[in-house]
Amino acid sequence: MTRVDPADWEALTGPVEVVTPDRLAELAEQAKEQIEFFREAFQGIIRPQALWVRHLRCELRYTYRAIATASADIADGDWQGNQLAGMAMCERAAEKLGEDSNEEPWN
Repeated sequence: MTRVDPADWEALTGPVEVVTPDRLAELAEQAKEQIEFFREAFQGIIRPQALWVRHLRCELRYTYRAIATASADIADGDWQGNQLAGMAMCERAAEKLGEDSNEEPWN
């Protein structure tokens, strides 16, 4: 069973925004900047943290948003439910463990 964050549920059931190609390009640029920020912020992850993130993602099947919320709650961070934060955290954790977050068992 996958752990779904409330932000996941809202994204799946909330209103749908119709975007123009220009707006989509703007959102993509913002996402690129934000994930780079999180990649840098989580660069210092230590092995016990990486193992915890791996446990959440690979064994408990947490979504990226759920990982972001769980880690923000522990670290008193402000990235609760942020999918890009969860993705960056998984990338850094996998790297720390010598794994690839785009391969099994991460994805």
